[in-house]
Amino acid sequence: MVNQYTGITNYYDLLMMSGYYDYHNIAKKAYSIVGNNFQIIEIGVGTGLLAEKYI
Repeated sequence: MVNQYTGITNYYDLLMMSGYYDYHNIAKKAYSIVGNNFQIIEIGVGTGLLAEKYI
């Protein structure tokens, strides 16, 4: 079975990275809230752009 969303992932990432969302600052804000002694799990729709910034 082919995932019907595979074909639009590159377009989605391009759209999301066009400047509408500031993933770097969102990740920094999340880190400032939880600190260094916690782990963050991100569950949601998307291609993992924000999760990549957490790392």
